[in-house]
Amino acid sequence: MPRSQQAKGRIEGTWRRFQDRLISQLRLDGAATLDQANVTLSQFFADYNTSFAKDGVQAGTDYRKLDFRSGPSATRIGRRARIYR
Repeated sequence: MPRSQQAKGRIEGTWRRFQDRLISQLRLDGAATLDQANVTLSQFFADYNTSFAKDGVQAGTDYRKLDFRSGPSATRIGRRARIYR
């Protein structure tokens, strides 16, 4: 969920762009079946990501590796029920 007005505007603009360009691309490619639409969709997103993607400032990933020595259950986050009064 976007937390700032700028982020909300960016995601809304992206969805509008997808709805506008993707529908037009499906029509241009003559996609009449689900399989044809999936082919068009995969090509559309490959082209979209190529033209709009940016490299990160730092190489690598920000995710931590899972430590399997203690078992996967040791890394779970517990949930507690909240009582509102």
